[in-house]
Amino acid sequence: MHGVKCPGCGVEIVFNGEDALICPRCGSVVTDTTTRLGKGDAERLALAEGYRRIGRFDDSQLELDGLLERHENLPEGEFGCILNYYEVTEYSFDGTDRVKTCKCYSTDRRPVYKNKDWLELKEKYNGKQKNQWVALCERIEFLRQRNILIRESLPLYRAIILYDYSNNADAEVAHGLYEILSKKTDVFFPPESLKYVPFDDREPYLMQIISDPDVAPLLFVIYSDAYNLRKKTATYYKNIARQCEDFAKVHTKTEMISVTCDYAPPAMIKRLSVKTITCEDFDKESYGNIAEAMLEKITDATYSDDEYDDFLNGIAVSLNGGELSPFVKPI
Repeated sequence: MHGVKCPGCGVEIVFNGEDALICPRCGSVVTDTTTRLGKGDAERLALAEGYRRIGRFDDSQLELDGLLERHENLPEGEFGCILNYYEVTEYSFDGTDRVKTCKCYSTDRRPVYKNKDWLELKEKYNGKQKNQWVALCERIEFLRQRNILIRESLPLYRAIILYDYSNNADAEVAHGLYEILSKKTDVFFPPESLKYVPFDDREPYLMQIISDPDVAPLLFVIYSDAYNLRKKTATYYKNIARQCEDFAKVHTKTEMISVTCDYAPPAMIKRLSVKTITCEDFDKESYGNIAEAMLEKITDATYSDDEYDDFLNGIAVSLNGGELSPFVKPI
C-alpha cells in the first residue's frame, strides 16, 4: 500500500495495486505515478501543490523546477507548471471529466491552447487524468479571458483600503475611514465598491484591482489590535495576507501603508511596507485625524500639480470624471 496526496486538494489517497483512483474530495483522477517517488520528492511535490493552492505560485514553481530536473516524466509536476503559469489555486471535478470549480486569476496574454508546454504535455500522456486536464484547461482559458475583461472594465482609484474581514474591530474602523475618504477622493473599499457584484463573484475583481498598479497605486491596511493576538489561520491569510503579498509583487514598499492602533505592524507588513500611520486609539473621534493622514499620503503620491491646487482649494478631483469612489460594475 502506498499513500500520496491528491494534487488537486491535498487529501491523502492510498493505493493498493490500482493504477488510478478518484479523489473522494475533489473528484480528480489520481495516478500511482508519484508512489514511485522517494519520500523526500513526494513531500516536495505535495509542498509545491500546497503553495499553489494558497496562491504562492513562485514558491510552487521553484519546488517543481527542482523536481523536474531529477524526474523528466512526472505528469503531475509538469501539469503543476501549467497551473502555476495561469495562477490556478483551486479546482475540482464531479468524478468524471466535468469541471465543478476552478479559481484562476491569470490575465496572461497567451491563450492556453497556444501554450507550448501544455501542447507538449497533451501529446506526451494519455488516460483519464489527461481527459480531466483537457477539460480543466478549457475552463482556465474561459476564466483567463474573463479576467482580462474584468481588468479592462475597472474604474480607477487612488488607493485601496483593506482589512481582515473576519475581525469586527477592523471592519468598524475601515468602514468609518472609507465613509470620510470616499467623499474626498477615489478610494476602493471591497464591501462598498463591489456591492453590485454578487458576493461569490467578487474575488476575481478584487484580485485584478490589487495586482494592477494602474488601477490603484496605494494600499492602506487596517490593524485595530496587536497582530500577535490573532490566530494565524488560513482564513486570515486568505482575507488579507495573500492580498498584501499580491499587491507587493507589482508595487514598491512605499506604496503599502499600515494603519495601526498604537502597535507595531505585523512582520508580514513590515517586510512588504516601510510606511505606517499610528493612532493612540481607534475610536470614532479619531477617524477624522486618521483619514486626514491617509489623504495626505494619497495626495502626495497620486495628485498632479493642477489637481493638488484644486485639492487645496477644497475641490475633489475624480479620476473617472464622475462621482468619487465609483462602484464596480459586474461583467
